[in-house]
Parts: sequence; structure tokens; C-alpha cells
Amino acid sequence: MRRALAILVFSAMPALAWNSTGHRIVAAIAYDQLTPATRARVDDLIRRHPDYQLFLEFAPRESAARARAAFIAASTWADQIKFDQRFKRKQTHADWHYINIGFSQDGTPLLDAPKPNVVTALEQLSRNLDPEALVWTIHLVGDIHNPLHTATRFTRQDPEGDRGGNSVYVQPGRNLHSYWDGLPGPDAADSAYVDNQARQLKGRPSSDLRQSFAEWAKEGVELAKKVVYAFGQGVGASSQPVRLSRSYQEDAKSLARVQLVTAGQRLAVLLNGQLP
Repeated sequence: MRRALAILVFSAMPALAWNSTGHRIVAAIAYDQLTPATRARVDDLIRRHPDYQLFLEFAPRESAARARAAFIAASTWADQIKFDQRFKRKQTHADWHYINIGFSQDGTPLLDAPKPNVVTALEQLSRNLDPEALVWTIHLVGDIHNPLHTATRFTRQDPEGDRGGNSVYVQPGRNLHSYWDGLPGPDAADSAYVDNQARQLKGRPSSDLRQSFAEWAKEGVELAKKVVYAFGQGVGASSQPVRLSRSYQEDAKSLARVQLVTAGQRLAVLLNGQLP
């Protein structure tokens, strides 16, 4: 019964923020940069999480590898509970995963970003990293580094905002948000893929690691303006989907990789500072 529940909850899901592979890559990069003392604290907190046994479902037997695998598996929990009947809708905190900071390319008036959001959630959770707050934090640090979890484009065609690219259509047959979610690689990729990506990425240079959560979000908006919406204004209606050029796709993949490693490095800095 336990195995059946784990397969139901932890199997491939629709793309949400980075897909599950993206969150696992961020967690792998972060875990490998924790100090020994912080790693011991983190391992203890993960063990005390109510769903710890689910995190272990596919973990190896060796203790150090088992702890690392549990941390990585925990990174996707905040998305997966949206599909878990044990949780009521308000307990899944859907509005914690993003912040709709508006911008416009055609002068459309902007609306203020509602609260709560990913910035206010991280500010709250990081003050007291108990087992559940830690698992949420692992996930949300990944979320805030996806530019489409920080930015919303306001246009004459979309005066209420495009909901992080969800109402911008790209070819073939998907929206801009889901395209960016899938950039880390195949959803629910195996551990070997995740570890290989983490090894390749962890040494790459990144942005300032000690900025505030609000600054991380503002950084994401600037990246959205520069890269995510580089195809221009006024396009992306369902009747006129955007055809993403090869150069756009190459730039998108490159930025996604930078954002994954930046998220992993910043998560490590945060945990090393909060759980010394």
C-alpha cells in the first residue's frame, strides 16, 4: 500500500514551475555544497518530515547516499501535494510558488503583485526552518529562479496579465510557461541524469548569492524581459502562436541552466547560514 501511494504521488506530473527534474537538479547542487554541520542538521530535519518514508521510496541503502536522495526527493513535495487527496486545497499554498511582478512592452497599465507570494513565503519560512518549512524552502528557492514564476506580461490583449506566460501560446501546441518548465530535461528523469546535470552545472559562475528574496524576484523579471519575451510584444494569442527560433531555444536552454545552478548555490548559502 505504501509503495502504491508513493508511485501515485511521486510519478510524473504535469509541469509545474521547473519540472520535477529541474527541482531535483537544484537540490542536488545545493546538498553537495552544504557544510558537514549543516548537512547533519538538514538530514535530521528531513527525517522528521511526515512524508519522510515517501522520500526514501527509491533511495539507496548506504546511509550518506540515502540522506542525499531523501533531500533531493523532498524538493518536489510542494508540487506533488497539489494532487494528493490527503491535503485540502488551502494546505497546498498554490500562491506561494510565484509572484506576478508586472511589466509591459506596449504601455498597458500594471497591477500590483498580490500577496502572499513566493517572496513573502520564503521570508516567512526561512525564519524558522522546521521539517516542513525546510522542504517548502528547498522547493520555492527553485521556483523563484524560473523567470516565469516572477514575471507577468501585461498587454492590450492581456490587460490582466498573462499569468507567467500561461496565456502565451508557442508552437507546437503548448504555452510559454510549460515550455520553460520543461527546459531542465525530461520530467521525472532518473537519478543518473540528475546527478550528471548537477556535476556539470555546479561549478558555473552565478549571480550574487546573498541577495534578498525580493532581489531574486526582480532579477527574474529582468531576465524575463531580456530573454523569455525576446520574441516581441503583441504575439502569442492562441490563434497566432509564437514560433520559437533556434537561437531563442538555445538562449532559453542556456539561461535555464544558469538559473538552476544559481538556485542550487543560493539554496546552499541560505541553509549554511540558517542551519550552521
